[in-house]
Amino acid sequence: FQFYLNSTKLTAPSTLGGDGGNGGHWYPEVWGAVRQTGSVDTHGGNGAGTGNGGNGGYLQFDLNWDYTWSQKLPPNTNALWFGASVNASGGDGATGGRGGYFSVSQSDATGPANPYPAPNNDPLHAPPLVLVGFATIDASGGDGATAGGNAGGDNYIASWVSSYDMNGDYIAGAAVNEAKWLLKGGAASAGAGGSGSSLYMYGAGSTESAPGDGNPYPPYDSGVKNTGSIYASGGAGSTAGGSGGYVQFFGEYYVDSSGDLDVSGGAGTSAGGGSPGSIYLTSNSEMTCSGNVLANGGGSRSGGGADGGYVELTAESVATVRGAVSVNGGSSTSGAGGYG
Repeated sequence: FQFYLNSTKLTAPSTLGGDGGNGGHWYPEVWGAVRQTGSVDTHGGNGAGTGNGGNGGYLQFDLNWDYTWSQKLPPNTNALWFGASVNASGGDGATGGRGGYFSVSQSDATGPANPYPAPNNDPLHAPPLVLVGFATIDASGGDGATAGGNAGGDNYIASWVSSYDMNGDYIAGAAVNEAKWLLKGGAASAGAGGSGSSLYMYGAGSTESAPGDGNPYPPYDSGVKNTGSIYASGGAGSTAGGSGGYVQFFGEYYVDSSGDLDVSGGAGTSAGGGSPGSIYLTSNSEMTCSGNVLANGGGSRSGGGADGGYVELTAESVATVRGAVSVNGGSSTSGAGGYG
């Protein structure tokens, strides 16, 4: 069956005095295709006076197998095509609220064994997970006075399906992101900035099959494609800057990323700049990175600048890097600068 949803709103109200409320959660578990448009809103409410911002809620899809996976049909018969904008950010307040998270996974689904005899017993074909380009996912922390809110928990687009063929191999659908992600820590006007969050994208199939074996739908199987920009930097603070987040892409047959990736630390003022996070793009076959990759240490006015972060862009076969890679240490006007 197919599941269509245009918009969902599970927000928390702001208050005239006191803490903002927490956003709700949305957790669909589906056997069949999902087509999502419109918007999903689970943000935390703003606090008032000395009240804290509320936390954002989460959105989590669990996609389960159906028998189309073993019928050798094109993989658009059971998939996620997500085109909605998501606001799961934390509310503003004395302390900013924590952001929520977005997760879609096929990793817990176990399909039936492939019933076809040789030579038609190549691995089963899982459907793709696609976040289309007009979507924006915002799970940033809220701004605060005494502290910026941290961005939400770990975000996943993961296809790691344990559907086995007669040879014991398994495959996965592709993880495709065209959306813009905002996973930033909140800013603080009288304290430390919040930390950025993480995004993991997995398209991990059988390591026993060569690329192309049992893979008649190359755009959809066992790889990661990203064209969206992902901002997971730390928030700026009047004391210390917040830490940057973490981005990891792994594709069995390919990783192709053309969007900008930023896990830089936030700027500090009276204390040090925020530490940056790490970025890993790896494939057991081919990896291409044509977007800009930033893991810079946060600068500071009076404290020290943070050291640069860590970037790893690797592939077993061919690794191609066309974009700029920046892992600079943060600067400081009156303290020590960070190492690159």
